[in-house]
Amino acid sequence: MVAALLYLWLFYIAFVVYAGCQQAIKDKAWGVLIPVAPIIIVGGLMDVIFNFTVGRLIFWELTNTLTFSERLDLHYLDSGWRGSVARDIGNVLDKILHGHIK
Repeated sequence: MVAALLYLWLFYIAFVVYAGCQQAIKDKAWGVLIPVAPIIIVGGLMDVIFNFTVGRLIFWELTNTLTFSERLDLHYLDSGWRGSVARDIGNVLDKILHGHIK
């Protein structure tokens, strides 16, 4: 249980760092991006692992998407329970990084 909470906390930290780097990514400000690149890369790998395990369990499906955000985008406009779950989670993520989930 502690390991799962630590994983989620590190995943969250990496997402917040990624969200904070959006302008630097657009501006190609390498001096800002290079020091945080390991955090963003590890966070991206954590996202893929999370999506292929917990993401599939949350949505009770085997549909292939690379990231959890892609899975949320896939179901965001659905009218069933998957759409409701995708909107609930997506709206929280959009508070951190506006417009991340479509």
